Amino acid sequence: MVAEMTDIIEIITYSVMIVVVIFIAATLGALFGAFAGWVLGFTALGNWILKFLAAIHIYTNMVDFGTFCGFVGGFFSSSFKGKD
Repeated sequence: MVAEMTDIIEIITYSVMIVVVIFIAATLGALFGAFAGWVLGFTALGNWILKFLAAIHIYTNMVDFGTFCGFVGGFFSSSFKGKD
């Protein structure tokens, strides 16, 4: 009975830790994406990306687009591992 309770507490602890790590990864991804979008907005490539997005009826700026890409990328950065 005691061993089962420790197993349950261990599972809950690991679950909470995984949720926290995913939250931190998504938040850091959004921060880095916003910075990268801001920097990229100063280049001709940033202007080209905005024109492409406008052509498909997505009107945004590079900081918002970088934040979105970084946020989505934050979820996948720890999920996919390459083969050795």
